[in-house]
Amino acid sequence: MEASGTSNMKFAMNGCLLIGTLDGANVEIREEVGEDNFFLFGAKAHEVAGLRKERAEGKRWTTMSILNTAGSYKFSSDRTIHEYARDIWGIEPVLLP
Repeated sequence: MEASGTSNMKFAMNGCLLIGTLDGANVEIREEVGEDNFFLFGAKAHEVAGLRKERAEGKRWTTMSILNTAGSYKFSSDRTIHEYARDIWGIEPVLLP
């Protein structure tokens, strides 16, 4: 779960174009700003069952999902903190027994 709707509230108040799924606060935001002023992505609830039946497409989505997860290692806070410690602060990790 995520709180993309909360972020979209802040974006809307700052004049951003909104992109989101129909869940959480996004549902209310879309009602207020109008469907034409909200970029919708993802499936609607009544479309999900049909998508699950499409086995070939589902296998492609699973592969894409796994590759996205595997490729996101660069954005790990562990990696970022390690790089900052080494490259910016010039400190080494302390090894614990």
